Formats: sequence, structure tokens, C-alpha cells
Amino acid sequence: MQITKNHIEAMNDLLKMVKPLIEKRQDDINSTEPISILAILAGSFLFRSFEIKLNNLNPGSVINIHSELEQSKEKELIVITQSSLELIDIDIDLNTLILTNQNIKQKINFIDVISKVQEPALQIMKNHNLTYVQLAQSAAIATSYYIQQSEKYTIEEGFKTAIYYYFVGSRTCPPDFAENIFNKKLYNPIKQEANLNKQNLRPWWKFW
Repeated sequence: MQITKNHIEAMNDLLKMVKPLIEKRQDDINSTEPISILAILAGSFLFRSFEIKLNNLNPGSVINIHSELEQSKEKELIVITQSSLELIDIDIDLNTLILTNQNIKQKINFIDVISKVQEPALQIMKNHNLTYVQLAQSAAIATSYYIQQSEKYTIEEGFKTAIYYYFVGSRTCPPDFAENIFNKKLYNPIKQEANLNKQNLRPWWKFW
């Protein structure tokens, strides 16, 4: 995997996108909330790259990931976060971290979060010509920025929060994008066929 200029530019835009969501209260900036938001976004866009059929799934439904490829992509987000921290001389032992029994202190609602960020994130993805996977990678880099920011939690606590929400995002069905909902309403073959059939039943002298 290669980090490109587009990745970095998208990461900067993601940080700008998240800032208004957390700057209302100073405690939010120093909490793990921005980590949670960005990690959910990263996981959720990774989920979309799996191209799982969502016909029978409601937003918020949790799925099981069985494919080795999908699991490797999930782990890649963790490795990207670790590598980003290493660039600023912060070393994390993943094996020790994963084995550490630590509860997530601040839990947030998946649907509430993803509903606020997925539309602007989609636009950022398009602006920088990225795929879902690449946007997820940019979000993972952005997550590492907040992991090393606060004095109220340790690096390990922040990283553990990121890992938790990477998996929440990558294994939970998100709401559809607004443009997809609009297109579905604009063109619904079943509804159109029903309207045509109804028209066929009308007497020829009625034009309404």
C-alpha cells in the first residue's frame, strides 16, 4: 500500500471536517471522541469497499466478516495508524496492546456519527479521486493525529479506541448515501410498472 499526495490532502480535509463537530466543547477535543468519529468513518468506508449486498440489511445491522481479504483490510487500518505514529517516534507494541484488558471509556452511537460525516467524506473522496479503501486509509492517518493530541488519555487508550471503532465501522451496515436514496426514488422500476399497469386499466376517455 502506498500513501499518495491525494491521501494526505484528503486527510487534511477530513481533519477540517471533524473539527466543527468537536470544537463546541473543549473537553471533546481532549477526549477520545474525534478518534472514535474518524475510526468509525474509516471502518465504514472500508465496509462499502467490500460490496456486500445490503438489500436485507437495515442501517445499524452488524455483520460477520469471514473473508481473509476483508480481515486483512481491517488489519491494514491498524497498521497504517501504527506506522503514522512511528513517524513521530511513538512506538506501539500491537501484540501487547491487543492483549491488554481495557474498556472503552467513551462509547458513541454508530448511526448518529456516520450520518453526520459520510456525506462530506464522500465528497472529499470524490474531490481527491480516491476509492473507498483509500478514503478509509486517509481517515486512519487522520485518526493517528488525534491519538497523539490529548493529555487526558494515554497513547495506548487512544489507539485501543481506534481499533475498537475500526471494527465497529467495518462490520456495521451504514445508511445509504443521500444521492443513492434520491436516485432510487427517481427511478423505481416496480413503482413505474405499477403506474403503467394502472394507466392501462383506465378507460380511454379518461386522461388523468
